[in-house]
Amino acid sequence: MMVACKEVGPALFFSLLIITVSFFPVFTLEAQEGRLFAPLAYTKTFAMAGAAFLSITLVPVLMLLFIRGRIPPEHKNPLVRFLIWGYRPIIGAALRWRKLTILAAVAVLGITAYPAMKLGTEFMPVLNEGTLLYMPATLPSLSVTKAAEILQTQDRIIKGFPEVLSVFGKAGRANTATDPAPTEMFETVINLKPESEWRPGMTTDKLIAELDQALQFPGIANAWTMPIKARIDMLSTGIRTPIGIKVFGKDLAEIERVAKEVEAVVKTVLGTTSAFAERLTGGYYIDIEPDRMALARYGLAIGDLQDVIMTALGGECRSRACRSSP
Repeated sequence: MMVACKEVGPALFFSLLIITVSFFPVFTLEAQEGRLFAPLAYTKTFAMAGAAFLSITLVPVLMLLFIRGRIPPEHKNPLVRFLIWGYRPIIGAALRWRKLTILAAVAVLGITAYPAMKLGTEFMPVLNEGTLLYMPATLPSLSVTKAAEILQTQDRIIKGFPEVLSVFGKAGRANTATDPAPTEMFETVINLKPESEWRPGMTTDKLIAELDQALQFPGIANAWTMPIKARIDMLSTGIRTPIGIKVFGKDLAEIERVAKEVEAVVKTVLGTTSAFAERLTGGYYIDIEPDRMALARYGLAIGDLQDVIMTALGGECRSRACRSSP
């Protein structure tokens, strides 16, 4: 048994090690593909590395404990005999003509050079999710009433296209603290019909171009993407569009001025659908300063005033009723 452990141990260890090393190129991926495949590569690498370590430490001990009795030799196993029958002529020919075998391997590797050159520079091409995400942005200080009016108008225009199945738009942030979007930022999910029901010759790019042309509003910059792709882009870069330019500095006014200049230049670049520089200033805010003397006359604390303001502006859940279904 010890002889068998010594025989299969190194082969098992190196086979698992080869699988582990084969995932190393995945760690060089960046951006969207890096975010998607890096967890898989880490998980697979750690699992294979652990298995390789156990194959030379724990497995031999388990073999001695659980494999008992009379073990028939391998040449009596019909499956092993069949595999050896097919394997020995091939390995014999490869060892007999060693130079020819090496040249054949190099030739096969050389043949793969041409298709590798045609793969392009992007590791993972854009996937068609069957749903579009329309994310326009406008200037700050947009009122809630005007935002709702613009959103309804956009949804009505989008729904008029025969390829669109349903439209759902949102202005501002959702009911969650993880989505701090201002009112001037819209998100519209556009569910598309199956491509068999589209107009003849219509493609996703043509549909986006027609939608973009129909949704030209003054002061609004359009951005088109897909829901899953948008979330991955925002996680990896913090930008919701495929291409973004970040301007850094200490003075907010100067940053905004440079960003507007970049916006004007980018709009002239061939192939640019829309460009918009986010405004850092210009929003409206309400500063509430409590009159401590007036609060003291009525016997109120600062917390009482804050509770009233919170209820007036954002509402408050007072109770909850649960009803079981009949």
